[in-house]
Amino acid sequence: MRKLIILLPFHVATMSLLFLLLLVILFHVGVMLGLIPTTIVWGGRFNDPKQIMGMEFVSIGVNLFLMGLIAAKANYIKHKIPLKIIQILLYLFVTLFLLNTVGNLLAKDSLEKAIFTPITLVSAIVIARIAMEKE
Repeated sequence: MRKLIILLPFHVATMSLLFLLLLVILFHVGVMLGLIPTTIVWGGRFNDPKQIMGMEFVSIGVNLFLMGLIAAKANYIKHKIPLKIIQILLYLFVTLFLLNTVGNLLAKDSLEKAIFTPITLVSAIVIARIAMEKE
């Protein structure tokens, strides 16, 4: 599996994932603004608007943090974070995205299953590729 993942060029992986994460953040902003139904997020398990808003803020924060990690790993931004710390955090995100993939498979909404399951799975693979890069 590692050999297949490593075939994806690092630059392509970083730019693709940064773009995807930007789209995900815009999606969550759309949920917060009421443009996207709340039934297709969080497994359809939250009904309270305050809970949904809180979860959306958390999601946006986590995605921004991941974008920062990726930008740091790719040296798009200046930083003093040790590479080992960045790699550990990226591998934690791989785990988080794999768990999120399982959660999406268990979602009540079939649209959430169909759209977000492949997105989170591909994201986990791409994050793993980025984490594997040696500097």
